[in-house]
Amino acid sequence: MSSTAFVLQLMVESHELARPHGRASFAVLLFQDIAVFPLSALVSLLATPIAPAELNPADDPR
Repeated sequence: MSSTAFVLQLMVESHELARPHGRASFAVLLFQDIAVFPLSALVSLLATPIAPAELNPADDPR
């Protein structure tokens, strides 16, 4: 179960979701859940690929 679902369930049970701090908390959690996909794609796009020569253990001078 994700943290957003867990917190949302607790806020509904305690009637906190209708209050301003409950809505703000839910908005932050939802933003984090939505932002993780584009940010993880961006990290993979910015990653430096390893050249094939770096993968050959026979070329290691150690």
